[in-house]
Amino acid sequence: MSAASANGFVWTDSVAAKAQQLWREGLSAAAIATRIGTTRSAVCGYATRNRDRFPSRLATVAPRKAKPRQARLARPPVEKLTVRQVSSLGRVPWAAPVAQAGRPIASVRDLSRFRLPGEEPIAFMDLGHAQCRFPLEAFETRSGHMTPCCGAATGEGASYCAAHLRLMARDRS
Repeated sequence: MSAASANGFVWTDSVAAKAQQLWREGLSAAAIATRIGTTRSAVCGYATRNRDRFPSRLATVAPRKAKPRQARLARPPVEKLTVRQVSSLGRVPWAAPVAQAGRPIASVRDLSRFRLPGEEPIAFMDLGHAQCRFPLEAFETRSGHMTPCCGAATGEGASYCAAHLRLMARDRS
């Protein structure tokens, strides 16, 4: 039996027997190719076409043991908010957070304290090109397209108004 590959290598019976022996010893296709003078792809192709001589090694590999999963920490329940209807202009009137089951919402998470006087909050989806995107509700309470944002005018290419930009810079220092 002999078969020539594209690069001129010929699979003679003695070369095939040597490759088969190396395969059974557990050598990789690349190592076999180096020893018999051909490419890894030629060895893989020959082994695939001759499964009776080159049995699959997948059955001999021990299955991996699954790592035990770590228990997830229980998340506190999300606080519910009341929101009035959206006006025809797309502005969301500010609504105070409502405590759930008599529990007050932590003041640290109450972003409504950063609302600028004289600025009416706007839903995130209704914000224009140069309007402040600073959220006025914590992400735990509400996130998404209806999150009320500051809406004040911003500078060119800025995401926040000057007041909220100073606030963000102060918190990072």
